[in-house]
Amino acid sequence: MEKSKPKRSFWSIRNKIILIIYIIMFPVLIVSGVFMYNGNAGAVRAENTRQYPTSVDVLNDSVSYFEQDLQDIFNYVIVNDDVASVLRSPLSLDSNAPVFCKNLSPINFVTGMLYVNGNMRTFILYPENVLVPFYVSQDGSVMNKSIEEVRMQDIYRPAVDAQGDTVWE
Repeated sequence: MEKSKPKRSFWSIRNKIILIIYIIMFPVLIVSGVFMYNGNAGAVRAENTRQYPTSVDVLNDSVSYFEQDLQDIFNYVIVNDDVASVLRSPLSLDSNAPVFCKNLSPINFVTGMLYVNGNMRTFILYPENVLVPFYVSQDGSVMNKSIEEVRMQDIYRPAVDAQGDTVWE
């Protein structure tokens, strides 16, 4: 007769030890992971809350610089007599029209300011006469609208009513 090999039981010592390790280790790892996550989430939340005022201050300064740049360009255009005479001229093309030509005009300064300032991509002047609007666009996304199209936009009436004051929308 042949000797039959004894069947190994699933519950051998080796398997019992492995099962006990799993039963003890997994809950410990899961509980410690949850505690570590909660502790780190609270620390990150506290750090973000501490840094929010600084981020808001930096953003406020950036918007202020941008607003000041816009005011400088607007003031330059408003104060410049050549530009003002063209924008306010009667309904005919008079001798002041070349002010919008890039080679002859103080608009060159405005164009240079746009290229130096990375925040502004487009500058447009729409005269209230038959002159073609003057625009400088760094990204080419501006369409040269007619003055009638501009008058139909929502910003037109508040801008006219402001009479030279800044209108933000």
